[in-house]
Order: sequence, then C-alpha cells, then structure tokens
Amino acid sequence: MKTIKYIKVISLAALLLVLGSCTKDFDEMNVNPNAATVVPATNVFLQATLSVTYTLFGERLDVYYAGSYAGQTAAIGTGDYEYRVDINNSMWRSMYIGMTYFVDAMRLAEEEGNTNLYAAALTMKAYAAQQTSDMWGDIPYSEAFRLEEDIMYPKYDKQKDVYAAILAELKTAADMFKEGTGDMGVGDQLFNGDMSKWVKFCNSIRLRAAVRMST
Repeated sequence: MKTIKYIKVISLAALLLVLGSCTKDFDEMNVNPNAATVVPATNVFLQATLSVTYTLFGERLDVYYAGSYAGQTAAIGTGDYEYRVDINNSMWRSMYIGMTYFVDAMRLAEEEGNTNLYAAALTMKAYAAQQTSDMWGDIPYSEAFRLEEDIMYPKYDKQKDVYAAILAELKTAADMFKEGTGDMGVGDQLFNGDMSKWVKFCNSIRLRAAVRMST
C-alpha cells in the first residue's frame, strides 16, 4: 500500500515538474535566429538573375546543343545532342523560378521605394519570358506568378500575346528608368548599378522583340 502511495507521489511530482517547465514563450524560443525572414530586394534580384543565366548561358545550351547545331555546317561534327525529358523540365523549371524571383524582387523594391530596382527586375522578367517563349512557344504568362490569387494552373498564352505583354512591360520599365530613384545594390552583377546601361539593355530587348514580331 505504501508502495502505491509512493508511486502516486512521484508521478504527481513529475507532472508538476513538467507543467512548471512549460512557458508561454515556447514558440519564440524555438525560432532559428539564423533563418532569414526579411530579404532585401537586391538579394532576391541576384538569385533570380543567377537562376536565369545558369540556364541560358550554361553548359547544356551553349556547349552541347549549340555544338550540335554548329556541327551541321562544319567540316566535322561538333558536340552531341541527347534530348532528355528531365533536362528539358529542369530548364523550364529554372526559367520560371527565375521569373518568380523577379516578381518577388519587384514587390520588395516597391515596398522599399526603389523604382530603379523595380524597373530592372521588370526588364529581366520580360527578358526571361522572351527567352522562354522562344524555346517553348506558347507559355503560361498572363496568369502566371499569381498564386496568391489561387491560380495554381495558369493558362497557356499564345506566343504573340506573350510578346505583346513583353513589349508593354519593357515600355513601363523604360519609362520608370527616366525618373528612377534608388540604388541597385549588391544584386546587380550585370551592370554594377550603371543605370545608363540598364536603359540601353531594356531598349535593346524592346527592339529585338519588335523585330521578331514583324517577321
């Protein structure tokens, strides 16, 4: 009988100890202090740029596939072409990840009041969209990047409509550059904050898109 009472006392003491160790700040105590919660727009812009450039100027497109095309006009064959679904899907995913990051950079730049960075992100988004459409033709664009509106399966737009949207976005970006304010920050690894070069880049893409639409 004494043993049973002793066990009950020990159990009650253990329960009180457990309850006493609880705290209302338990969730806050388990937050990782090293996890980023606020990311500057320029950092997101750089990640987007890397995602797109790794695909467009990486080994697969610029060595293997380009070598295969060049080999058709060379004296000897150059490179090799091995189409694989996973590679195609990876390039598609990388381009859309990049464009999504550019959209995020635009949102953050707007919150920061940085119109130069916003215009640059819009320019790069349009540039990536043109490259993506050139590779795959009809692509999701008008309804893309709108997950907060519960659009999980955006429709595919005709290539001509994608190009029209690209031209409109580039015009918006060019107009913003005219009276733009704000520093591009460390994320601008293309022109290192030289806004005159960004204006030229934006207008050159507009010209290229317009020429391709006219042919």
